[in-house]
Amino acid sequence: MALKRLEVGDYVYVREGVHDYSMGDSRKGLIVEHIRSRASRVPDQFLVMFPNKTFLKFHISQLERVELDVEK
Repeated sequence: MALKRLEVGDYVYVREGVHDYSMGDSRKGLIVEHIRSRASRVPDQFLVMFPNKTFLKFHISQLERVELDVEK
């Protein structure tokens, strides 16, 4: 199984089972910053901005990348 790589600028969905009333009903937002502990080389937490202008921090296991349908 490949390690999922999330990056700043990814549009993400917060998985069911994670609750915060501040994120709104869509559960979708934009990663604006990765947060890395000093002991880790890989960022495992991300700051997500939601359409209602709320910023919340989530662990990588709580997020899924949303694949956008872009017509070429």
